[in-house]
Amino acid sequence: MSGVECLDGQGGKLRRTHDSIGTERDRLVETARSLIAKRIKRNDGSSRSGANW
Repeated sequence: MSGVECLDGQGGKLRRTHDSIGTERDRLVETARSLIAKRIKRNDGSSRSGANW
């Protein structure tokens, strides 16, 4: 699980760097990620799919 957290953390940093490129796009991605996170909570095994997002 700690490995997934590390990947998630790196993705967040990369997204902040790209935030200046397209804030609107980042907003949509964040909203989609939030919805996906809710689904992941239901299926713990799908936490890997969340890392890709």
